[in-house]
Amino acid sequence: MRGMWFRPTLSGLAAFCLMLAGMVFVAPSAHADTIGGLTITGGVQGTDYAVQSGSVILVSTPTALTISGTDPTYTIQTAAGITANLTLSAANITGGNGQAPIDVLGDAVVTLAAGTSNSLTTVRSAQPAIAITAGADLTITGAGSLTAASVVTDTCSVPNEKWSHTDWGLTIVAPPDSSYY
Repeated sequence: MRGMWFRPTLSGLAAFCLMLAGMVFVAPSAHADTIGGLTITGGVQGTDYAVQSGSVILVSTPTALTISGTDPTYTIQTAAGITANLTLSAANITGGNGQAPIDVLGDAVVTLAAGTSNSLTTVRSAQPAIAITAGADLTITGAGSLTAASVVTDTCSVPNEKWSHTDWGLTIVAPPDSSYY
């Protein structure tokens, strides 16, 4: 009998495999925070993004974040010195406090989630729907759509910088006599 309890038997091994087959393994769900009417999934609030004064959500790391929901006051701003990784998934953002709904201070890659419609809208004078600071780049990709609407003359403010997109629907809505960069 010595050492026999260490030897797996065929029936014991089969019983163990059947037990594993009956178990349900659940992947951990991504953490989500609600800020105003927006839900941000991925990352950690206070580490990867934070609410700043003036209704600004500052993205400060390249951690992938998914933004969904509707909000009339918050601005998504990317910090300088990083490449933000954002996915818009049925996000409808109206920039508040005289700021653009998306304000790119550092580089950003924005993915439009497949099958979703997203909108960035402004309501104040001299407020673009997407602002890109000099020296920053914005790349928009994905199989969703994006409408950028402004009540001002500049719907997308891009001061001599690169703004690229691949295979997505973009509608820019601005008043007559508008100038685009």
